[in-house]
Amino acid sequence: MDAVLQLTKNRRIDLLDTIQHSLGITLNVPQYLKSETGQTAMDRFIKSTEWRNWQWKEPSDFARMAIDAFSKRIRREGFIGTRHISFPEHQPLYRFTLFSRHELAEKFWNAILKIDESGQRELL
Repeated sequence: MDAVLQLTKNRRIDLLDTIQHSLGITLNVPQYLKSETGQTAMDRFIKSTEWRNWQWKEPSDFARMAIDAFSKRIRREGFIGTRHISFPEHQPLYRFTLFSRHELAEKFWNAILKIDESGQRELL
């Protein structure tokens, strides 16, 4: 998060983040929970220890909450968050999110992610 926050100081930058949803967060939930006093990768990812108080049932719920906390932190820096894209959609391994300070970025993001009737993504 420190590197991302450093990048946000540039007023003309957009951020396209790849979040390792399943491999980086979901599978590591037990390791995060084992460390009660030390800094974990999750503490650094969301720049907070608030996750220790979250109520969740499945590791995938925890991962969703972590991504939401990350996105909220970036939005506090003045960025507009666009919709998350998960690959693959039904069992996501990765989440992609574009953050920008300009609304035009969402128009470009949605055009790039155009999906046809068979579910195929088209790059325009």
